[in-house]
Amino acid sequence: MQNLKLEDLKTELDQTKEELERSQLQLNQLLIELEQSQTQLYQMQREMEEMKSQNVKAEADETKEESSRSQVQLCQLLMELEQSHTELFQTHRELEESESFRKQIKVEFEQTKSNLEQTYRELVETKSAFLQTQGELDRYKFGEAIASQIISERERQYHQFVWDAWYAYRNGDINQMVDCLQKSLKYTSFSRTKTVSHWLKSWSYFSLQKGEKFEVRNLNSLLEWKQLLRRMTVVKSRATKK
Repeated sequence: MQNLKLEDLKTELDQTKEELERSQLQLNQLLIELEQSQTQLYQMQREMEEMKSQNVKAEADETKEESSRSQVQLCQLLMELEQSHTELFQTHRELEESESFRKQIKVEFEQTKSNLEQTYRELVETKSAFLQTQGELDRYKFGEAIASQIISERERQYHQFVWDAWYAYRNGDINQMVDCLQKSLKYTSFSRTKTVSHWLKSWSYFSLQKGEKFEVRNLNSLLEWKQLLRRMTVVKSRATKK
């Protein structure tokens, strides 16, 4: 009975040993597979690290390239900005010079204009003085001419007023012309028609001496002249009635 139990124990022990060996084999197999898996995992991790490193390097290279391009663009923009600033400064300086030149020209123009106006005023004054002197000289010469004639003082006064009237008409002083003609009437006994005819002939002669042409129609267009002739007609009519 005991022998039977020993045999059974031995058998169980052998079975257990076999199972243990099988388990050991399985464990070894699992360890091998685990080691292989770890090796594969390490390989994969290394590959991933390499890929990551390559990606980072590529990204870094790309970033560096973009940075270089940006740097070039920035330098280009800075150069353009500096060029624009230089051109703006040059334009501003030219504008200031142009404005200064314009002001100088304006000052010179105003000065020239003032000088011209002053010269013109002096010229007008000189011309007026010359004409006045010339008129006085002509009047003196005419007075000398009629003084040398054998005529009465009354006739000399008449001729002088006729000349003064012509001189006033020639210079555009119509009121003075009318005044002198009216005064001349006091020193003549001619009829109205003969008096007016003598005036016109005398004026034509005076103008001819100056190299001018006396236009009767211009005189006839003057209102003051027409009024003078009407007054002469009225005075003559009253004198006739008396």
